[in-house]
Amino acid sequence: MERESRTDARPVALSEGASRFPWISAVVLLVACQLAAFTLLRVAFYALFRDTAGDVSTGDVLYAGWLGLRFDLRLALLLVLPLLTLTLLPHLRPTRRAGALLWRGWIPVAGMLLTAIYAFDLGHYDWLHERLDAKVLDELRSPREAAGMIWESYPVLPGLLGLALIAFAWNVLGRMAVKRARRTPAPTTRAVRSGVRAVATLAILFGLYGNLSWYPLRWSQAFFDTNPFVAALASNPALYFFETLGVGSRRPDRSAVDATYERVAELLEVEPRDRAALAFARTFRPAEPPPFVPNLVVIHMESWAAFQTGMFGATLPSSPQADALAAESLLFRRFFVPSGPTARSVFSMLTGIPDIPENNTARSASRDPGSVRQPTLVNALTNHEKHYFLGGSANWANIRALFAGNIPEIVIHEEGSYDAERVDVWGISDVTLFEAACETLDAAQGPFFAFLQTSGNHAPYTIPDDTDGFERSDLDDDVLLAAGFKSREAYDGFRFLDHALGHFFELARTRPWYRDTVFAIYGDHGVPSVNGVPFERIGIVRHHVPLLIHAPRLVPAGRVVDTPASSLDILPTCLALMGVPYVNTALGRDALRPRPAEQGFAFLSNGLILGDWFWRHERDGRTGLFRYASEQPEVDHLERDPERARELATTHAALKNWALWAQHDAQRRLAQEGALQATLSANARQ
Repeated sequence: MERESRTDARPVALSEGASRFPWISAVVLLVACQLAAFTLLRVAFYALFRDTAGDVSTGDVLYAGWLGLRFDLRLALLLVLPLLTLTLLPHLRPTRRAGALLWRGWIPVAGMLLTAIYAFDLGHYDWLHERLDAKVLDELRSPREAAGMIWESYPVLPGLLGLALIAFAWNVLGRMAVKRARRTPAPTTRAVRSGVRAVATLAILFGLYGNLSWYPLRWSQAFFDTNPFVAALASNPALYFFETLGVGSRRPDRSAVDATYERVAELLEVEPRDRAALAFARTFRPAEPPPFVPNLVVIHMESWAAFQTGMFGATLPSSPQADALAAESLLFRRFFVPSGPTARSVFSMLTGIPDIPENNTARSASRDPGSVRQPTLVNALTNHEKHYFLGGSANWANIRALFAGNIPEIVIHEEGSYDAERVDVWGISDVTLFEAACETLDAAQGPFFAFLQTSGNHAPYTIPDDTDGFERSDLDDDVLLAAGFKSREAYDGFRFLDHALGHFFELARTRPWYRDTVFAIYGDHGVPSVNGVPFERIGIVRHHVPLLIHAPRLVPAGRVVDTPASSLDILPTCLALMGVPYVNTALGRDALRPRPAEQGFAFLSNGLILGDWFWRHERDGRTGLFRYASEQPEVDHLERDPERARELATTHAALKNWALWAQHDAQRRLAQEGALQATLSANARQ
């Protein structure tokens, strides 16, 4: 019998671990050496660039280091994972010649790739104060210029000598690891071997997962502070670089923006204009601010399709609470979101930039590390407490970075923050979320901003046992389908969302802060219609959602607004209503500002709403022109009105180019908006 199959019932001493479990010993050596090297590089990064950080607390630095260590552990484990996979194949284990060669080849090759990324990352950060991302690959299209820039900007020859020494070190590490892995294991029982392998496997999986939460460790956790240096310090440069490789094409075209500057500036009502600087900033100064400081609560309603609500003609009592609220609020009937799904909708509303899917595989902007830093008008609320409420984890869609990375001192309430159990994958129920938000806002020490994101109106449409008076329906499938609901679960999920909204306002009306608050309630996106409503057939049903603005002291009576608007307009509209001065460099406008209805517009991923008209552009190139706000919305006017179609097509292309450019022009826009906002706030205080 071979030595590795012999049994020995003696307890395994820690000092004997290396001889009893050689592959574990080799993995520990590789991971430990990598962690030591990555930590030294992080310390070097801090020492080199600390002066660029401004005022950073010791607590933030230490937490960034702790996050960075977890990212580094993941990278170290990812490097050894292919080697561990080889141990499952008898002929490719390191005890065999072929396996040993693969180990000795993989470790220095992978190690040098990481070394190159780290080296280029340091140079890139020194140049632009940004981590290295996949956009640098565009420079390889001009290899001669790229090589010349590197030769003239960096100490290439000393760098090559350093890389040679590092390559030698990786080679030595590989040989040491193979030597350990090839040791003959000391005898032990099969049960001990199986147990140790199971524990080691679980430890590796936990190290890769990196979190004690529903979602794994994600790059967005590094953006726990608005200071870019803190996020860079917490990030792992190699993981960050590979994250950006998966982002769809979002290359801005400045020349296209320049060519259509006047058209976009006219739509956005930019004055004064400066084409040379591509200036799109607009400043709002209230003529007569209200005699109190309003709060702002934005309620994000999951899958809140307009056609399924009573206020838009639904035949079933699906939204009695929202319908009653609409009667005493501003109801925007021609309101649209640029695109779904939820992550795109949140990004668009918060930044005022439409998150446009360039292709079917493109990620949402919140998942793009290069796009997540953006100005937001929330920061015009300089004296407000700021809260974000989500039933699940803010690691979902990397949404944490969008809020914590752009809004200073925002408090994120997520899983683990509530004294309630999860009801499904989306976290706590919407009723519990609204109750927790009320309790938090009760304790606010001054004016506040709150973003409440519901999620229950989504498969699996879980309704908790304690429904606080809610009763499930017993309607037939035919009745539900005729009303536009695909199932009883979907209908009850929609009704339960409405019930939760009503419960929130029932609680809010008893609070002293209710009268001084502006509430904006909007749908994040619609859903496909199962009964063929006209908006489904012309391609805007998933974009068409309700918007209610409820403000007891500022909007004392209900009113219908028929000027087209979009979720990009929510913050500019609410801040103007609140009398808050702001600087806006994004696409949104004050939707309550008097203007002809034909000048109202909503940019959509598949077309443009302008006045009564919708120009549609399909992925296959087909286009159409529809008078959506008419008795016959499905009639295509493309052939009878080609000039109007060309005008809308040109405008849509101009806005799309602008959106891509603005998304990547965030640094300049942040600086411009910050300086102008500081002046506005100072004047307001005077």
